[in-house]
Amino acid sequence: MISRAGRPARRPNLKKPTDLRTLASRLAGANPVLTRHETRSVDLSTTYTDFKPIFEALEAGSAHQRRQVDVDTPVGYDFSFGPIDFANNAPGYMGFDFIDTYDTTACANVCNSADPDANGGICKAFNIWQGVVNGTPAAQVTCAMYFIPIDASTATNPGDVGNNLTVTSSMGFVRQDLLPDGTFEGFNCTFPTASGSFSCYTESYDGWLGTSPPEGLLDATIENAASPFFAHMGFSAAQLGSQATDQFPGTLSVVDPLATEPGVDYVLEFFIRAQDAPQPGFADLTPSMNITWNGDVVGTVSGIFANYTREQFTLTAVGNDTFSVTGGFWPSFILLDDIYLLRQ
Repeated sequence: MISRAGRPARRPNLKKPTDLRTLASRLAGANPVLTRHETRSVDLSTTYTDFKPIFEALEAGSAHQRRQVDVDTPVGYDFSFGPIDFANNAPGYMGFDFIDTYDTTACANVCNSADPDANGGICKAFNIWQGVVNGTPAAQVTCAMYFIPIDASTATNPGDVGNNLTVTSSMGFVRQDLLPDGTFEGFNCTFPTASGSFSCYTESYDGWLGTSPPEGLLDATIENAASPFFAHMGFSAAQLGSQATDQFPGTLSVVDPLATEPGVDYVLEFFIRAQDAPQPGFADLTPSMNITWNGDVVGTVSGIFANYTREQFTLTAVGNDTFSVTGGFWPSFILLDDIYLLRQ
């Protein structure tokens, strides 16, 4: 079972080859398709928590006596930090909501149902905390959302101390990702390399494996570059399409079966960029990528994406599921980054 949605944004200051073409694209088959948008390469320095509206709302609100709290780790999440007396001030901030009680499951539901961020995607973590104004707990509990995982290292804001607002009972939770590291940021090289290059690649990384047909060579790789041009966030991404000069598709697979729960729906999210640079003597093939779930092709994404574009699918698990993507035909290529598989 599969459904799909796309989200918009812009990617400014992107250097595009003069021969790039921008085409409308769609998912093959009869599955529902929503509007697709481009997204910039994310500058996380502009996405930190905006505390001003939170503090102002809490200071203007009423107060109550502390009620019983629910601090269980929500289904589909991992505990990250807390309780501490500092709110999270991390990049990837998506906004906040107030909930009536200190309920981690209620905050998780807010995160799960939040609209995806145009540049960063769906909510992947939340910080829940109780504000105390003039010594009395505020009437509402803050639930702040983030599109990248959070930890205690960025929980540094004690509150609006000048106005007698303090942060208490701050806890962080991160959605469980069933895939290996789909940001690929753990793969990096020292530049320049021994050959003088400012990029490097590998076919195997952290549970991902790139393979080629028998006639192919380096058709699926994980690449790290000195420039963030290649990645959606950071400096590393996966590439489908040969590092050499053959016209065979590459396959990027998760090596081990996934620890999925039978009958549960999971959200697959990734960012894709596909380009075409026609070369003399080679067929001009539009980039195309198949998504394979338990050996069956469940979706196809094709077309030219000059900028990174967010894609989302819903996959139903049978347990111990397998996952791979196949595509790329040199001289066209596909870049993938920030791949997540999260419980819906």
